[in-house]
Amino acid sequence: FLLRMAFREYYPDTFDAEYQNDPKDGNDTGIHLAATAEAITLRVSGYEQKQIPDWANHLVASVDVQGNIFYWLVLAVGNGFTANVVDYGTWPDQGKNYFTIQEVDRTIQRETGVGSPEAGWLAGLRRLESFLLSQAYRRDDGTPMNIEKIIVDANFGKSTNTVYSFVRQTEHKTLWLPWHGKGIAATQAPINSWPIKPGDIAGEYWRIKPNQAKTQEQRHIIADTNYWKSFVHSRLMQPDGERGALMLFKGSPMRHRMLADHWTAEKPEQDTRRGKDLTVWFEQPAR
Repeated sequence: FLLRMAFREYYPDTFDAEYQNDPKDGNDTGIHLAATAEAITLRVSGYEQKQIPDWANHLVASVDVQGNIFYWLVLAVGNGFTANVVDYGTWPDQGKNYFTIQEVDRTIQRETGVGSPEAGWLAGLRRLESFLLSQAYRRDDGTPMNIEKIIVDANFGKSTNTVYSFVRQTEHKTLWLPWHGKGIAATQAPINSWPIKPGDIAGEYWRIKPNQAKTQEQRHIIADTNYWKSFVHSRLMQPDGERGALMLFKGSPMRHRMLADHWTAEKPEQDTRRGKDLTVWFEQPAR
């Protein structure tokens, strides 16, 4: 869902043409089902890692910030949000396909030599940026494609100011957009109904807020995570070959198991308060 936001902001005409049938009233945020981890591990395309399908028009990325590690993912996107995950991993790389957050050996702080979380995140984001922009992603015919937009999580703990600071300082600042996810419940006003203030850019269950000089608040996006989690799971249940299917690069089920477990760490439930019927997502116990 982070990646779709980037696509919408920078290619609005294409997006509007492809998604004009999306719900507008905020009374239903999407599906009532969720893909299973087992099924996700089998959703492999015929494309190798880092290979971009010939139907893809754009290449975008996301970064999830945690206390001692970053999770990153690169996605090739075509018409109708037909998409293929072309690459993903962690920084620092752990050298194995599966691990829990408690089993992280190579931490951001250890890799950067910086002890404090904030300074570690800043140094780590700089290193991760260099890594991501150095990767070679090519189409079938050998034509290279560059990452066009990177959405970065700015919601974790006390990371917000550090993420904002990184985006302000990097020479590639136009690539980055800080992300704030907000789970909208049936008792809350949907993002689509929020007043549009000067400088805002309003989209489908998201709002981009401008820079604020007085508060040093960086330009960022706020989005309804319940809506976008439902959207992603609906794409994970589209059959391969259908318009809008979300697939993974070629690999064994074990290669993709950790990603699949992350994507299924929460389960959907219905929130019918105030006469609405919203799909909301909750973390599953012991996940």
